[in-house]
This record gives sequence, structure tokens and C-alpha cells, in this order.
Amino acid sequence: MQAKIRIPLRSTLPTLPLLLPHPTAAAGLEGALWIRSVPRGAAVQVEGRPAGTTPLHLTRLAAGEWAVTASLPGYQPLTRRAAVLPGQSTPLVLVLAQLPPPGSITLVSDPPGAAWFLDGQAMEITPGRAGLVAPGPHHLEVRLAGYRPWEQRFTLDADQGADFLAPLERDPSHPVDPRRHRLELTTQPPQARVRFKYLERPFVNGMELPAGPYLLQVTAPGFQSRELPVTLGPEGWSGTVPLAPDPSASPE
Repeated sequence: MQAKIRIPLRSTLPTLPLLLPHPTAAAGLEGALWIRSVPRGAAVQVEGRPAGTTPLHLTRLAAGEWAVTASLPGYQPLTRRAAVLPGQSTPLVLVLAQLPPPGSITLVSDPPGAAWFLDGQAMEITPGRAGLVAPGPHHLEVRLAGYRPWEQRFTLDADQGADFLAPLERDPSHPVDPRRHRLELTTQPPQARVRFKYLERPFVNGMELPAGPYLLQVTAPGFQSRELPVTLGPEGWSGTVPLAPDPSASPE
């Protein structure tokens, strides 16, 4: 036996009934659910199916127990089982617990220009900053060619920042490549400005640099700026960076 959920017209879903297998439904008997949340505006799922946002009145539900989940950005999702009674509208209030505010991380390495990872996710090159980091345990890792990896495990408190300095030690088994390699970049539009991010030196097209990761910033009036990570190896690096027009820029 399959029970039906019929969503009212104010729902974000079509008015066609949703067919859900429901082992506790009482055949031929229907009721309703009046769902509210604190705060309001939470997205509601019934038995895993989207049903609308709170406050929400679901009618013609088969009598029985239904799993109702409310979720809202910044709050912990909450699931409750609601008993729908024949011929009655059952009220259900879901009070959502607010998630702790995120924190931030700032990382500097010595020497700079190293690749760094937060919980296994690449975070450009050092020095760098990560915002909106969830409170709790985390893992930092820093890698640079010719140096031993640096790791740090830490716990971030809610709404707090953490600063880290990663002193990198040379790895004798992987000596640094003393050679310099060519970096060539073509931009569209051609008059775009290119500069290094996190490196105090001007960019010159065709310049030669030591092998390793670099982060370039490309800007031009009337276009959206762009950041380009580049890993310079023995064969050098060359490429084209097209910039997209900035829709917010006023025409001249």
C-alpha cells in the first residue's frame, strides 16, 4: 500500500501527489500536518521528499507516522517523526539549533610560495588565508619542492582566528632545482595588468624563475579580475588568460 502526500498550491512543488511507500499508513484514512519552525523559512522534507518551506500546511496525508526534516543555512538540520491522525490537523514545531559561527586561518611559510592544504583541500599558495572555517578539529599541510612537508593538527574555536607559521626544512634527498624557467603569458585583452600575488617582485612577460608554484593576478578596466595558479617546471610555462567582461562596469 502506498500513501500519498498532496502539496497545497502555495508549495514550491507541483500539485501532483507524491507517491511514497509508507509502512505505518492506515489505509483510507487521511489527516494533515501544520509545520512551523523557529526560525521560520526552513526547507521541509517529508520522508526525504521536498515539500516546501515553513510555515507549511500539508493536507490529505495518509494517517500514520511521517519523518519530517527541517533545514536552514546556519542551523543544524532537525528531523522529527510526526503522527498524522485521521480527520485532524497535527501541529509540529521544529526549533532549530544555530550552528557555531565559523572562524578563519592565516598561514605563512618560510620560505613563501608553498602549496598548502586544509583538511586535504588545496588552498592556493602561501602566504594565505581561509575564511568561513567550521569550528572543530582540522589538519594543515604545507609542501614545497626541495623541502620536507610540514603538518599541523589543531582545533579551531567558534568565531575565532588562528595564525600559523610553517618553518620549512630542506630535504637533502630532494635538492632544489637551481635552474630558472621561462614564464610567458598572453592576456585578453592585451592591455591587462599582471602581477604576482604573495611575491614582492614585478611581473615581466618571458621572465625566468625558479621552479615551483606561483599565483598570478590579472586585471583590466571593464573586465572581471582573475587569479591564475601556475606551477613552473623544467619546460617552463606559457598560456593565455582571457578575462570576462564585467557586467557591472558602466559603458564609456
